[in-house]
Amino acid sequence: MSKKRLSAGERTALLLAAKTTVCYRPECREPLVVKRGEHRITNFEIAHIRDERPPPNPNSDVGWRYWPEDLTREDRNKFDNLLLLCASCHKLIDRVQPRAFDPDLLYEWKQNAEGGGLEGLTSEPLDIIGLASALSDALQALPHNELSLPSLPSQDGLSFASRSASFAGRTEESRALSAFLASDLSFSWWTVVGDAGVGKSRLALECCLAAEKDWDVGFVGDAGHEALLEFVPVRPTLMVVDYAAARAEWLGRLLNSLALRASAEWQPVRVLVLDRTVNARWYEAATFQHRYHDSVRIMSARYAEPLELGGLSRDVTRTLIADALSGPERPPNSTTLEDLVDRAFELDPAGRPLFSLVAALEYSDPQLGGGSRDKVLRSLVRRRQPHASNDRPLALLVLELASTALGGIDVQNYPAIESRGVEPFTLPALSDLPSDVIDQGLGGMVPDILGEMWILDELSSAGVRGRACKAALELAWGFSPSRYAAFVDRAARDHPLHEQLLSLFDVDSDVEPYTWFEMVCSVIPYLSDPLSPRVYQVLDLIEARPGDALREKALAEAGFAIANLWFSHRVFDKAHTLYTKLIETAPVDSEVRWQSYTNRGVVEMVRDNRVRGEADFVAVISSADASDEARASCLNNRADLRVDEGDHLGAIGDRTAVLELRETSYNRRYIALARRATSLWALERYEEANDDIEAILSTTDIAVEQKMAARLMRAEWAAGLGVPEMAEEELKRILDSRRNFPSVADAATVLAHDLGILDK
Repeated sequence: MSKKRLSAGERTALLLAAKTTVCYRPECREPLVVKRGEHRITNFEIAHIRDERPPPNPNSDVGWRYWPEDLTREDRNKFDNLLLLCASCHKLIDRVQPRAFDPDLLYEWKQNAEGGGLEGLTSEPLDIIGLASALSDALQALPHNELSLPSLPSQDGLSFASRSASFAGRTEESRALSAFLASDLSFSWWTVVGDAGVGKSRLALECCLAAEKDWDVGFVGDAGHEALLEFVPVRPTLMVVDYAAARAEWLGRLLNSLALRASAEWQPVRVLVLDRTVNARWYEAATFQHRYHDSVRIMSARYAEPLELGGLSRDVTRTLIADALSGPERPPNSTTLEDLVDRAFELDPAGRPLFSLVAALEYSDPQLGGGSRDKVLRSLVRRRQPHASNDRPLALLVLELASTALGGIDVQNYPAIESRGVEPFTLPALSDLPSDVIDQGLGGMVPDILGEMWILDELSSAGVRGRACKAALELAWGFSPSRYAAFVDRAARDHPLHEQLLSLFDVDSDVEPYTWFEMVCSVIPYLSDPLSPRVYQVLDLIEARPGDALREKALAEAGFAIANLWFSHRVFDKAHTLYTKLIETAPVDSEVRWQSYTNRGVVEMVRDNRVRGEADFVAVISSADASDEARASCLNNRADLRVDEGDHLGAIGDRTAVLELRETSYNRRYIALARRATSLWALERYEEANDDIEAILSTTDIAVEQKMAARLMRAEWAAGLGVPEMAEEELKRILDSRRNFPSVADAATVLAHDLGILDK
């Protein structure tokens, strides 16, 4: 069958849709397609630059752009004479103030909106109605977002989405997010990290609500998330990716796609990424650290160093508790309120806002019982449980446990969950689910720390409930190993001493065995004590599983994690012994082998065995099998040794070698440039040192915070040479920047004060 030939109008529509998605009037920028509820509706009209028809008389305002009478009607319906405007702007230029918009101005709008390249697209007169219909179809067909704002009702108000607690103590963080949205970048992404209950999701939700008038905002769910890989914004868009560790591979594809396709003609797109920490494998996967050029592209689009949320002050905690208790019949007096603040910090010395609310709940409901943090969490779980009654179907317990382990189930995915089967617990069809399960159960038990405790405790249950919990975990693991692994990681962080923690690994390792081994290894750092029997129980779990190559790799990674535990406890002999064993036994091409050389070299340095330490660094530097990243780390380490010995030339050689490697992270390159500049300055090679600072400032994936640190170096050099006017420009750039490491901002302030710059 021959392919249908596109009409001139259809070709024009397809090219237009790829070029522009907003009203051509620069002051407006209304999207050409708007979302109303679940529907996408066209929001444009095709306007003429030179009017299609003459006005009633030559002096009329309406239709004045018809004159001079030098174009035929067919000419006036050619592409070069057409604009895309929203209905309001079309009325403005044609009916309300037509004399204010002359043809030259409208041609300028057209040129700017289309970005050039479409002139002379067709010399044929176009059917305006047909063009509008084809353009509507083309715009509707563009990939679009499926974002939503979470709404999770909770009987105790602990869910961030319930917004039952006041949003206090995050003024600076909110300002930082506002600046993130307001930056002049077409596309940018940023990460917010912090422990469970610290308020990451609530901060993101408040950011969405503050911006929703002018932006498309929301959290990314499972429905339609693949379409986002080809997303083209029709208006400013903020996507929040929660539980980033559970979708790292997809997130990397999203960031890479947006960074690759974003252009100056785009409406701004922001991706806000939420998780516990960036010091984890998910972050390496999401930033494509294994693919150098893609990684540079992704990191170049990163807005700033991760925004880390900590706990709240005592004053803010008092405000939260007082607000939470503003409604009860017996509001606390000032003494009782101080006791509740003490209780919040007893439950969580870090001051996470979640535990402020827990302390308030204890006061409101004495049946919660007090006691340790875990005792209170268990009381809260029991209070939420509808499963105590025998008439509650166990299949619903299975579903809600599985949903908790998956971080929630979208309704659209429920048929896929149901079809997997969990004999003997047959899941009901979606149409048969009780309304409370659809409203709350498919979201799982939240907050995370509560849901994790629920699952771990259910694993301890005897009889059919224990079997139901194990069936639920198999269901979650089979549906999405990556999301289940992220749940296990969170549970290990929050409940490392729970007796059932290792039972979370009792799922079918034949389903994605790589993910299973990686999941097991990831728990070791959270066990904290290298003498804990659990550390070696993890090794036993790995040993007992089939899969020779994967098992050997996992054993090496687990051994490396245990060695790092010893190192963190400053038991250097034990760490040294384990690193040595890994060097001798790990596969030659294993990154663990080179990391063990590097860390053993650091141990030797700590123990003042500089010669042995350097020998370990040299072993990596000279190996043809070591990765560029491992070599870069050891070259920088050896360069540090040479600086300590006064050998700046040798250090410069090592830093230069780092910069000649093809595939290294931005951190390694920043360290090499900054410290080579320091050595060059020490040798009075001032111009070359300045060149390295300029290289830092011009390298796209080096973070702004690091660039400000480089500017501080140059300011300190200028001050040392007695040239304060040279230091002044750098210091002003630092102090005007919204993005600085605190230590850099403080040092710049002190130096500016010493030089009298702040007094000007």
